[in-house]
Amino acid sequence: MSRCRGPRPSAVWQSGRLLANQVGASNYMPNIRRYGAPDFSPHVEELLKLAAIKSTPDAHDALDSHLQMAWGTNRLQNLRRQSAPPELFERLKTSIKKTQNLLRRLGTFPPTEDIEFDMQCYIEEGTITVATQKGLRHVAPRDPPPLGSYLVPEEISKRATMATINRQRVLDRLLRDLDRSKPKRKRGGQRNTTYQAVVGFAGHFFRQYSSAKLTTYPGGKFVPFCKLFYEIATGASCLDNHMLDTQIRAEVKSPQLGAKWIKS
Repeated sequence: MSRCRGPRPSAVWQSGRLLANQVGASNYMPNIRRYGAPDFSPHVEELLKLAAIKSTPDAHDALDSHLQMAWGTNRLQNLRRQSAPPELFERLKTSIKKTQNLLRRLGTFPPTEDIEFDMQCYIEEGTITVATQKGLRHVAPRDPPPLGSYLVPEEISKRATMATINRQRVLDRLLRDLDRSKPKRKRGGQRNTTYQAVVGFAGHFFRQYSSAKLTTYPGGKFVPFCKLFYEIATGASCLDNHMLDTQIRAEVKSPQLGAKWIKS
């Protein structure tokens, strides 16, 4: 006999932490398919059977939602592993700082005293876009038309909004973004956070809907359910059983979803 413990919380990433919304909270999010997520419906019945859960529309919807969230977590971790090498970030930062120093030096000469500012940039030109804080996120065109020669005056509409750009400030913001985006060097012996998070989603669903007890016994309900859940959510056919078993033991001992920091 299956059981359901009320509304399902959604899970989100926030500041590197995997969070679960409070059950029954007003910010409960419905099951909305993640962009790019595969169709998990062909696997739902098999997973429910492994977990000894009665096949109901609510159980189907909940399991699909947890698979999608696990898939999204795995995809995010895979994208992070494809980051540029740290050395490239450092080279760019060094180059930017040299550029800043050269701008300051040029600014000490009267003919180029305003070189650190662009006072002739209009909004529609393609360099910057503006929006209210509550408005949609505006993104400047990735491939704006090339700038013409300084010898050819720009045709600026009388209705155009002009902007002054602090070039040093723009470079400072770029340096800050590089520090945030630079991949952190990993120490040896760290936990595989993808296994931890995906197993956490499996355990969270199992606790909500299955009447079976979570155990580390291979012949029990949770272990085969969790391993198949992981294989389906990540698409990984070759599993590291030692790593997966380690995370299953941790999940049985203490729920992982929303309980711990998921390091990036």
